[in-house]
Amino acid sequence: MWLCDGVYGKWESFPVVGFGQPEFNRIAVEVDAPNDRREVMCPDLPYVAKCDHGGDYSWNRNNYVHGDMARIKPRGQQVAA
Repeated sequence: MWLCDGVYGKWESFPVVGFGQPEFNRIAVEVDAPNDRREVMCPDLPYVAKCDHGGDYSWNRNNYVHGDMARIKPRGQQVAA
């Protein structure tokens, strides 16, 4: 998964390591609903191996893929060092 670094404005590649939500500070997502309505939900989201805490990547909200901050990277492509 390619994620955009908001501070430096560059794209970096990280492997997806799980799905879920951060334990604190859940991430809400708007979805289209019938009758031209929008609904807010907190679905399980993929998270990447970016910012760890003793090998746990699920704790940091910045590891979760949501919005327009991500691009899919095809399997088998090498990550640039």
